[in-house]
Amino acid sequence: MDELFIQLLEMMDAEPPVRLMTDSPLLLRTGFFRRGDELLVHQLSDLPHRFRGQVSPVRGGSLRINSEFLQVKTARVIWPEIKNLEVRQEEDTCEIDLPDFELGQIVSCLVAT
Repeated sequence: MDELFIQLLEMMDAEPPVRLMTDSPLLLRTGFFRRGDELLVHQLSDLPHRFRGQVSPVRGGSLRINSEFLQVKTARVIWPEIKNLEVRQEEDTCEIDLPDFELGQIVSCLVAT
């Protein structure tokens, strides 16, 4: 189903305003939630499910956010540990590199309202 959805987006030439850039899309489950002036990004590793509980670090990838949709002021990991992240502005997008993780992580991006 994941590959079908990716192919449909590519066929439609769709450019989602918030996108996770990763070289391993089938190993990550990522959800995006907006709450007031905060964008929450919840990532889960699919490795334990696919490999009977085996845990190994997974690359978090990077977030690409359209600046016309959201202006990100700051970003940080809030779970499993607190860690500030760099927000880079590039033309009409901002990029945020996400750290590697084992089971899951939650990232909070404060945005201009």
